[in-house]
Amino acid sequence: MLSFIIAGLLPPVVYYFSFTKTHNKDYKVASVFGASLICIALLALAKAHVRNPRSSYLKSVLYYAATAVSVSGITYVVGNVVNQLIEKYGWSDDGSETPAGEMMLSLMGRKAGGFGYSSSY
Repeated sequence: MLSFIIAGLLPPVVYYFSFTKTHNKDYKVASVFGASLICIALLALAKAHVRNPRSSYLKSVLYYAATAVSVSGITYVVGNVVNQLIEKYGWSDDGSETPAGEMMLSLMGRKAGGFGYSSSY
C-alpha cells in the first residue's frame, strides 16, 4: 500500500513543482517521465527481490522499464495526434464558451467566463 501511494503520488508532485517559472511543457513531461521511470525501476527491483531473491534483478528492471517506455511513447504520440485533430477541427477551448456551454451556464445562473454567480431575479 505504501509503495502504491509513493509511486503514485511522486510523478504528479514532480509535475507540479518542476519548471514552475518557465512552464516549459516539454521539460515537465521529461521530468515526470524520469521520476516515473525511477519509481518503476524501484518497484521492479522490489518485486524481483520478493518473488525470488536469487532472480535476475537486471532482467526484471529492463522488462518493466521497456514496457513503461514503449507505452509512454505510444501514449505521447497518440496524445499529440489527438491534440492536432482538436486544433484542426476547432474543438479546443480557447477561453470562449460555446453556445451550448453558454446556455448551460445561464441555466445554472452563472455568467459565462466568470467565476461569480449572476442573479436571475
